Amino acid sequence: MLGGKPLFDLQLADEQHDHGIDYQTDIFLSDCMKKLAEKFGFDLDKPKIPLTEPLPCNLHVETSPRADQVQHTLKWNHNCPYQGCFTSVTQVTHPGHFQKTVLVTIEFPSSTERTDIAPGDVLAVQPKNSNYTVEMFFRLFGRFLPENLVKVPEVSEEVLSVHFLAAEVLDLNSIPRRSFFEELSKLSTDENEKEKLQEIFKDQEMFYSYCCRPRRTILEVFRDFPITTALIPLERVIEIVPRIKERNFSMASMAVFENGKYHVDLLVAVVEYQTKIKQPRIGLCSSFLARSSKFDVVFVDVRKGSFKLPVDGSIPVIMIGPGTGVAPFRSFIQSRCGRNCFLFFGCRHPERDFYFKEEWTTLYPDLRVFTAFSRLDAQKVCYVQHRIREQRQLVSKLIVEEGAVVYLAGNAKQMPKDVKEALVEVLSVGGSMTEDDAKYYFKDLERTGRFQEEVWA
Repeated sequence: MLGGKPLFDLQLADEQHDHGIDYQTDIFLSDCMKKLAEKFGFDLDKPKIPLTEPLPCNLHVETSPRADQVQHTLKWNHNCPYQGCFTSVTQVTHPGHFQKTVLVTIEFPSSTERTDIAPGDVLAVQPKNSNYTVEMFFRLFGRFLPENLVKVPEVSEEVLSVHFLAAEVLDLNSIPRRSFFEELSKLSTDENEKEKLQEIFKDQEMFYSYCCRPRRTILEVFRDFPITTALIPLERVIEIVPRIKERNFSMASMAVFENGKYHVDLLVAVVEYQTKIKQPRIGLCSSFLARSSKFDVVFVDVRKGSFKLPVDGSIPVIMIGPGTGVAPFRSFIQSRCGRNCFLFFGCRHPERDFYFKEEWTTLYPDLRVFTAFSRLDAQKVCYVQHRIREQRQLVSKLIVEEGAVVYLAGNAKQMPKDVKEALVEVLSVGGSMTEDDAKYYFKDLERTGRFQEEVWA
């Protein structure tokens, strides 16, 4: 390290931890400040700015009286450069199914046909808040008028309406970090609310039970502290509320280029669940996609995915994609017209959430599909790993003798672990290997890119 010496031990924060990244960063920051104070000789007990007072606002907000300066369609400083639109939004699950899934088609312009877009790539989508969220925002912040115009250089060089900020810029439905409560407490002039906000910030368990466990949103926190909320100026709201970030989705189709426009499908399960809070928790981007209509504007970007399809079409591909994990594999199958494609697909019921059922049978006669329906027979639960074990001779032959590449996509909870165990077992039994040899062989598949996975929480 060129003579450098570490001041403190490495701390690794886990965003999936119940308490969020703060669980480890609190330990790190405390140790860090003590070491820095010792090294540079400053007094932690006597900061130059009192810790209970807010720092000067970093944002500069200008008011603008001219309504003609506002553009109807505006791109602020987010990361999705292409302005596209929806051409269709279709529900693909049975109306009575517990979860709604939609197939969304988006078109966006391109001056030339791009050669870098491949099967397995990702479309980033910039979502917007719902009308309900925006209306609630203006009920809580009664001083802000939707039609008021402002210029916030940190957000956009264009003049914006406050309605635009609430609808498209501020992530009002995100779960706040503990630092949000610290900032809010410094802005509060009500002693009771200030004390409560400081308590939530300082006590990790209280923060977890109030915020993380019930998935309470920033907007709901504002509602729970009405006296503080009523006095927060607009520039502080813009400063402490995070920006809406784009979400990445595996393309569920080949990117088709026609008449200067790309057309891409996305398969999206709408996130909705219940906590102890009466109002259901809703996924920001999935609900945005589901409620969109034909010709609605959407900003997108094309990004490289982690999957790499073999250039040689004679190499078999084994695709394991339960639920919406099947999305990237539809683009694989389209690009190969189903040839040398073996799909293991899992869902609950063949009549409720079997995505692309007719398409597989009518368009791709060479495609081999193995289905696992977990709720078809109450006496026998069946998942994709069970079908893989049933097809152990075929799977081991494809991998060991024909050099197949194996892909896995879907939920990151238990499924990936179960599938990997099934594959090791298949290699051991069907491939005539010892268990240790099968494990080593599987690790080699991962190392050489012949086993690739793309999973999400």
